[in-house]
Amino acid sequence: MVIDMNEVKLATLNQVRAFLAGTIAVEFGASDRSDDRYGHIAEVLGRFGYRRLNKPDKGVVLRYLQRTTGYSRQQLTRLVKRRLAGKILTKAYRAPTNGLKRKFTETDLALLAETDSLHGTLPGGHPNSSTCGHLKIPHPGACR
Repeated sequence: MVIDMNEVKLATLNQVRAFLAGTIAVEFGASDRSDDRYGHIAEVLGRFGYRRLNKPDKGVVLRYLQRTTGYSRQQLTRLVKRRLAGKILTKAYRAPTNGLKRKFTETDLALLAETDSLHGTLPGGHPNSSTCGHLKIPHPGACR
């Protein structure tokens, strides 16, 4: 079940303190999308004027963000630092462009499977065999 919470009405730090005191038993399911959570963090920091808050009040805002986003204190500290430096909050990592390329095409795999079936062998050979597959290479476990 998904419940959308309109937390924009929390406009003062006293309201946030009351919210934190009253939601100990409530567990929030943060959005799976980082962009949604990053947007929420940026909006809350701007709404409460995080830069000009004193240290105890900054702690209240960070605890509120911990509760509503699901991020750890350390991760929030890094994100807040990045936001206060004027950067837009986005994922700082990307999937590698050339990671885990396939060596064999689907056609190659079909030909290998056909060759194995013609020879009556399975890839890797029989588990009780002393050789590895149809290449007749001694199995590492059998050479003792």
